[in-house]
Amino acid sequence: MWKRGVSGVIVVILVLGIFGLTFEIQPAKANTITVPDDYATIQEAINNANEGDTIYARAGVYYGDFVVNQRLSLVGENKETTIIVSNSTVIHDPNDPTVFVGRDTVSIKADGVSISGFAVNGNGTYGWGITIRGSNCVVKDNEVFGIDGEGIFLDGRANNVEGNLVINNTLRDNKGCGLLAWGANKNCIRSNTVFEDYFGIYLYGESNENMIAHNDIHNNTDIGVGIIWHSNNNSIIDNNISGNGQHSNESYASGICSQTYSQSNHIINNELSSNKRGYCEYYSAGQIIYHNSFINNSQQFVIDSQLRPNTLDNGYPSGGNYWSDYTGLDANSDGIGDTSYTIDASNQDRYPLMIPWKPLQGDINYDGAVDILDIVAITSIYGCKAGELKWNPQTDLAPPYGKIDILDMVTCTTHYGQKYP
Repeated sequence: MWKRGVSGVIVVILVLGIFGLTFEIQPAKANTITVPDDYATIQEAINNANEGDTIYARAGVYYGDFVVNQRLSLVGENKETTIIVSNSTVIHDPNDPTVFVGRDTVSIKADGVSISGFAVNGNGTYGWGITIRGSNCVVKDNEVFGIDGEGIFLDGRANNVEGNLVINNTLRDNKGCGLLAWGANKNCIRSNTVFEDYFGIYLYGESNENMIAHNDIHNNTDIGVGIIWHSNNNSIIDNNISGNGQHSNESYASGICSQTYSQSNHIINNELSSNKRGYCEYYSAGQIIYHNSFINNSQQFVIDSQLRPNTLDNGYPSGGNYWSDYTGLDANSDGIGDTSYTIDASNQDRYPLMIPWKPLQGDINYDGAVDILDIVAITSIYGCKAGELKWNPQTDLAPPYGKIDILDMVTCTTHYGQKYP
């Protein structure tokens, strides 16, 4: 094991030399405005800040709804004690009094905004908790709950919303989605805990090339992860998805659901357990699904209507998925069942795994081994930030997340040489 680590370090040093990496000089710190010391409210502080400033809110209760319209960092002292409460009242559409109009508790309308360390309490008001209508924003270490709507809303219906990082948040007890992305592309939704919402994480309306990774998504009323309405080429990777949809009567209640012409999404390395349905599909096509563990779901895999078959394995010897109800044998002890796991005539896992898949830290290309290809994948985009053209969130292995740096390479080289199983 020691030799593997040393050889990995030697490899990364050589690759670093080949790529001629440079390190950037950090800019000087911007000003910090403290609430309530400098201004009584967060909105007053925002209105008087200069671009790039940090607004630091001490512990206390602050009333929204406020708007961030320039690049700022909003930092709460502690998400347990720094609370933003929705101040919205129910508003009716003037053209139709029977229609409610939602409000944002926190509305981000600029690029490069960060918000962290807050509890956002919707107070039962109809609307959204944190809404992002910009790009390259960071939402981290917050708790969003009690929204009569969506906890976090990546709203790309009328704006370019991409390259945002939503990380380490708790999204719970919201009557809509824990997180909704609508027309939002190339965002990274990582390491969040999402539970007891109606839907967990929901990609909708041509939301493409997003990464949903390392999240704990459990006990949501209907769907854990939804990939809906022409949402294509998304990656659902390394998530724990359990207990979703168990008390729902909806036919699509499931851990992961793909619907309505959503195609070519990668669903890899997830554990789907004790959901009403592990995976379900309606009028979608060609998903790539392997190295997942389907464990004790009421129904493991359901296809209602399909436009094109899925790919359910990564070939031999990489293998397919683990199915807790698979009854085949492994006569040659290679870890892969000797007979296929059959869902229907068009959808078969040709190489079912005999034990649950355990992801390897540093296995960037998900081939079951940490090797030179993974190291090259990281070093080739060293210094790249979320939202940039070459950004690959699979290479972002270690905190602080959102940028590929030396810690990502060290994480990979530490596991160099490891293989599954």
